[in-house]
Amino acid sequence: MNPAAALREFADALRLPECRPDAHGECQIPLDDGHRLGLREQPGMLLLHVARPLDADAIAVYAQACKRVCCAPLREDTLQIALRRHEHRYWLVALLRVPEEELSAPRLVRAYTNLRAWLEQI
Repeated sequence: MNPAAALREFADALRLPECRPDAHGECQIPLDDGHRLGLREQPGMLLLHVARPLDADAIAVYAQACKRVCCAPLREDTLQIALRRHEHRYWLVALLRVPEEELSAPRLVRAYTNLRAWLEQI
């Protein structure tokens, strides 16, 4: 599927603003609950991440996430996590790589849903 069409259908399915990558192939969308959705085009794949804002216990939450990352029940994906500082705040970032040949709106919705579910367990 055409990446632009997949992103358009993905945004429509989740009732998000348009997911249009910038000149660097990136797109960041603030979500209603304070989380952020990020997309980045890479050769042969699309990176999709959800970032959760953390409070003063950021290091403890990240340590817990590190312990649970290997147990993530994501059948088709390998979950990667990171702790990032942005806008004077720490964020727990959960990322999945969607291969170009699997790129479709339903696949992106599934990846997004899996990331959100995993982040809610932390």
